[in-house]
Amino acid sequence: MGCYWGENIMNYKYRSFKVLMITISVISAIVSLIVPIIVSVWNIKGTSIVGKKLIIIGVVIITGFLLDVVLVYFREKFARDYNKHNLKSLLETYFNLKYDYILDNGPSNILERCQDVVNETYYYMTGSSIEVWSAVIIIVASIILMGINNIAISMIMVCIIPINYLGYKMLNKELSKRSHELQINSAKGFQTILSYIGNVDYIKQCASFKEISKQLDCAEELLYGSMERINTFAQCSSRGIYAINNIAQIFSMLLIIYQITTNSMSSLSYVLYFTLFPIYFQKISSITKINLDKQKLIVAQNYVEELKANLEPREEVELENIESISFDVNKLNIKENDIGVNIHGMYKKGSVVRIQGKSGAGKSTLAKMLLKFRRCEGIQVNNIELQKINTNSLRKKVYYLSQNVTIINDTLRNNLFLNKKWNQEDEDKLLQMSILQPVLKRISLESIILEGGANLSGGEKQRIAIARAMLEKPEVAIYDEITSNLDNYSVKNIWKDILKDHEDKIIFIISHDNTIDEYLTDNLVIS
Repeated sequence: MGCYWGENIMNYKYRSFKVLMITISVISAIVSLIVPIIVSVWNIKGTSIVGKKLIIIGVVIITGFLLDVVLVYFREKFARDYNKHNLKSLLETYFNLKYDYILDNGPSNILERCQDVVNETYYYMTGSSIEVWSAVIIIVASIILMGINNIAISMIMVCIIPINYLGYKMLNKELSKRSHELQINSAKGFQTILSYIGNVDYIKQCASFKEISKQLDCAEELLYGSMERINTFAQCSSRGIYAINNIAQIFSMLLIIYQITTNSMSSLSYVLYFTLFPIYFQKISSITKINLDKQKLIVAQNYVEELKANLEPREEVELENIESISFDVNKLNIKENDIGVNIHGMYKKGSVVRIQGKSGAGKSTLAKMLLKFRRCEGIQVNNIELQKINTNSLRKKVYYLSQNVTIINDTLRNNLFLNKKWNQEDEDKLLQMSILQPVLKRISLESIILEGGANLSGGEKQRIAIARAMLEKPEVAIYDEITSNLDNYSVKNIWKDILKDHEDKIIFIISHDNTIDEYLTDNLVIS
């Protein structure tokens, strides 16, 4: 309901913003036409431009400039919240995407394209869709003004409109197709390059750049080959249309000069054309830009629809608590591959279960399926099929801690309280934990942790993740090889702290460590 109201409020704000912007834009368009209009009137009356008339022209030009400044100010003021709202909406969509869709497309690629969606929406909705009103007014008024003074040039101005409109419409239609190809290839290329250079340890152990350069050739071709083809087509086509506009302008100016030299036109008419032509052709160009921005918006909206088509299903059964979990699983589905397994067992509160199996048997996969990362038949919670349970209510009650530790570029304190509201009682609890003491001997809670924990050791990252987990109060906890980078003495104390209060929980542990044997109540063997 909160998201619904938030969306309605933003839509209301946008409508109000658009009305204001269109009003200012139309006024700005009218002001920009005042100079040509009064010059046209003076030309008809045969009045010369002197004295107060020059002041009037100056005041009108300054007023037009100030209106443009006001337009930019209000647009960017609104755009800040508008863009933040759109990005947050897309991030919520990302949060609800299917697990395999994110893996297949890459998190960085999806987020980059989401940023493109925000930008293209901004360009059109706060710019082009508003500018079109002033453009139409100026184009129509310019043709009428020119028709009053020179019908021949007015007809030339009319003729270039369909040439520009139809030309750019065909161009943008083709660009839309090619842009889709560019986005796909760019995403693949960027993802490949990031997989190499994103691993700093890997690139720094290479003796020279040549070692990885050849491996990046295909990715670079995907990125810049598609870009070269689309840019060549776009620029050559648009230059052709621009050449037609240029010819029309030159021909019109030659006609004006001819009429002045033959005394069939006053010099004041030249001033009219000199002030009107730049405005007219600028708006003709803006119409084509508006059309292009709309095509980009359509591509962006199509991508949003693609994301929405790959959302996780949201079932209706809400979990109030978890009393039991049972497994009767004969196969694990990983994307389109089925792995035959034999997994059976039922566990209630107070159970501490070790998940056992050979390497690659599917231990971590089973743990993730308990959180509905992928579909799995044969798992029941409170005797209800897992697939019928609402995903959000399930994940609120199940905590999964894996070897892949999430570390953010922020203070140690904010890393420990990740997604959790800070309070002094919990901080005091953390400071008393033996798990954090080796970390706190080297850095403080205010110390900045670099991206990905680059200034932390593997063991320090695990200690932070485990300390973070100790603040949680889940009904089901899953620990997946969480002590692999720690010494035996630390491991024993950690498991003692984690498992001392387990009577109200169901705990699953994936570990080869024998120090947990004294705490185990069951073994779940994957075979």
